Amino acid sequence: MSSCLVYWSTFTLIFSRIQGFQNREMCNAVACRHRVSLDVASPSILGKDFIPQLLERKKWEVRELESQYADPLDPVQLRLSYVAEKSSLKLTRALRLFALGDENRRVSVVGDLKRLSPTALNMPRTVGSFVDAGRRADELFDWGVNVLMVNTDETGWGGNKNDLDSVAAAVKARVERRKTASENPELAPNVKTGVYASGPMHTAILCKDIIIHPLQIAEAVERGADGVLLIASVCGGRLPDLMDACTIMGTECVVECHTPNECAYAIEQGAMSLMLNCWDRSDGAWHADQAEAVRRMVPDHVVTIAAGGMGSSDQARRLSDCGFDGVCLGRALVLHPDPPQLVRNIRDFQASPLLAGVNGNAI
Repeated sequence: MSSCLVYWSTFTLIFSRIQGFQNREMCNAVACRHRVSLDVASPSILGKDFIPQLLERKKWEVRELESQYADPLDPVQLRLSYVAEKSSLKLTRALRLFALGDENRRVSVVGDLKRLSPTALNMPRTVGSFVDAGRRADELFDWGVNVLMVNTDETGWGGNKNDLDSVAAAVKARVERRKTASENPELAPNVKTGVYASGPMHTAILCKDIIIHPLQIAEAVERGADGVLLIASVCGGRLPDLMDACTIMGTECVVECHTPNECAYAIEQGAMSLMLNCWDRSDGAWHADQAEAVRRMVPDHVVTIAAGGMGSSDQARRLSDCGFDGVCLGRALVLHPDPPQLVRNIRDFQASPLLAGVNGNAI
């Protein structure tokens, strides 16, 4: 009886935080970033003037979502309102392809599926020009990409929710084909690499957007995402509530961090997957060794992905030796002379075994 009361009290506390989310004032994440206060409405978060406009637009989009999903019996509202019966670890399995101590430690590849980029202010905004996101997803999975990060913000990254629907449908079709493959020994995955003839064994969809409200998470999961990206510099003090929302909905989150303070704050809140970005969203500057430096403070039981300017297999090898579980490729999937070979080179590399506490803090 006492354990039931503890569970119910914990659920009530978390659920009340989610329900009261819209009416709360944004608190400052002092521990998260030393340079600025992280109010979502503050134009000083990301500098210049473009990304603050994206944040303001996102608040308007959230209000539209609240109107769109006003019916309490809508599947999105139901997902938001009740604890999921089970939790999915599909994203974690696709990001970390080994267990601590395994000799065969392979590196995962995350493909950033985007048409535009608002971050690199000194580079062209246009990244890619694909039309059918599902077809592009199939292509990237065939190359060996493990996780597709699907951008659903149209103004900033040139994506939309239809892209997420299309990628989810493509993944579902691949799963059906895998069922047929599993019945044919000749089509079984390679035991060493875990790769089928048509792509990797473990794949997942990560939804990337400017997420500031649990309703966005619920909608992404209903559309087929296996997890969402939470940008620490954008979420600020709302990060714990958004992480709690993911837990209640039975999905996963990856927290993007750039500074040590953001990383420490995310770990303190219980983040189990981190994307350490070399790009600073506050000023659009690129710091080549930022991800590697921040990785040193991360315990090894936490999944880590290096992002921001990843463009060569040698770079991926160096980062994997620093303890990273995977790398995120964005522009490289378009601009590299041979993108499929780049992905294969990263996937074929076997890093040294990762032992608890060796590459990061002790567990």
